[in-house]
Amino acid sequence: MDRRNFVKTAGWSVLGLAATGGVITCGSPKNDGVPAQVSRRLQRLRELRFWWGDLHNHCNVTYGHGDLTDALAAAREQLDFCSVTPHAMWPDIPSFTDKGMQWVIGYHLDAFKRLREGGYEKYVQTMREWNREEEYVHWQGNIQLSEGRILGVQPCFRGAAFTSPQPGESAFKTRVNRILSQSETAVELDLYSSKNPNTMTPATQGIVLDVEMPLDGAVSTHFNGQHFSHTLEELLSGSKAHFMRGWLSEAIQFNRAAPEEAFLAGTLFTDSTPERSSDYYYVRVRQRNGQWGFSSPIWVES
Repeated sequence: MDRRNFVKTAGWSVLGLAATGGVITCGSPKNDGVPAQVSRRLQRLRELRFWWGDLHNHCNVTYGHGDLTDALAAAREQLDFCSVTPHAMWPDIPSFTDKGMQWVIGYHLDAFKRLREGGYEKYVQTMREWNREEEYVHWQGNIQLSEGRILGVQPCFRGAAFTSPQPGESAFKTRVNRILSQSETAVELDLYSSKNPNTMTPATQGIVLDVEMPLDGAVSTHFNGQHFSHTLEELLSGSKAHFMRGWLSEAIQFNRAAPEEAFLAGTLFTDSTPERSSDYYYVRVRQRNGQWGFSSPIWVES
């Protein structure tokens, strides 16, 4: 089996259909933010099923690190599907004369050699089995509502912020983030985070709560012996952050709450005259703050 056939075989891994319910809301939604002429012909957005996945994932099959089984265990906790994407080249690889990069270059070259040698069968078997079904901070605790109810929980967990072992590491063990339990008023979590490796790469863990609650209801966190609480009214006005052990220690952040009408929109587009027998469609969205969002393309054949 060559690399192309391996990617074709192991590229999609269904991970038990993770519970991702709906999208984040707060307050008592009165509408979906969808024009009337659209809502009459479409399901309410809240009734649609969302699928979340990672199509660009590295582990020790390629030049990343961490065992494939651990990578799949981490993915199962938050994703509906994932793809293992081993790279076989590094076009602009630095020269070995750069002493600060020698260990990184050597690690990648060894990985590329393994890819050329094949031996993918063991990885394919692992994928089939799963298809059946810096110093880290260990966060143990829960998030609770004083009033109202939790309609859905969307995990936003990250893997390690490095694609190669760090200097001095002989082995790497993936820390798996988990939602341990969920009720209408609380979510119990077991998470790991590390310091951000640089100013461009966050290493945070988080979840998004879809809630219905009164403005004076409180959202509270209870982690590692520390307790913080804010009302929905406070969170609608802005984010709140708390250091756990003083300045520049690990911290908990309550991101700004967004009412449903602030992020849900809908439209209807009919393409009755295809230009080609096979084509694709995608959504591109620009927010008022200048940020952009893109959907993955959906390919269709006439």
